[in-house]
Amino acid sequence: MATKIARHLDVEITMGAADAFIEGVIPTGIIPANGMAFQLLKLELLFQTTLSGISADGYVIWALTRDTKAAMAYYDDDDVILADGFDNALTTSGQVILPRRHVYDFPEGVYIVEPNLYVQNLSGATGSAIHTHWRLWYEEVKLTEVEILRLLNNA
Repeated sequence: MATKIARHLDVEITMGAADAFIEGVIPTGIIPANGMAFQLLKLELLFQTTLSGISADGYVIWALTRDTKAAMAYYDDDDVILADGFDNALTTSGQVILPRRHVYDFPEGVYIVEPNLYVQNLSGATGSAIHTHWRLWYEEVKLTEVEILRLLNNA
């Protein structure tokens, strides 16, 4: 019988054509006092909108964070678990091919003890709404009180 079971959490967010930043929340259901945590395994991000409306100087950026943000988060913020994106590159033919699905594997030892995680999208010069579906794969693990406090304090 399997002792580890991979589970996933999902969230979908839609950024309107006029929006520059949007955030969504992934409730984890974790209560830090219970000693349970999630060991992150993988993140899958799927763009469910065709990105053909991106202009020559357009970009799309995304992030997964431990805390809510008022603006786009980058790696200079300790709460950021993952950040990525792309800039549009105009070729001589004018055609650019962009993947709709992005997959990220987490190194062993990335744990979540927060009751919520947050996802952000930021775009510039797209002119169209962008809808993304986020799927976060994890396994439940048991941590000590000291480990949980260190994670909550980012120590």
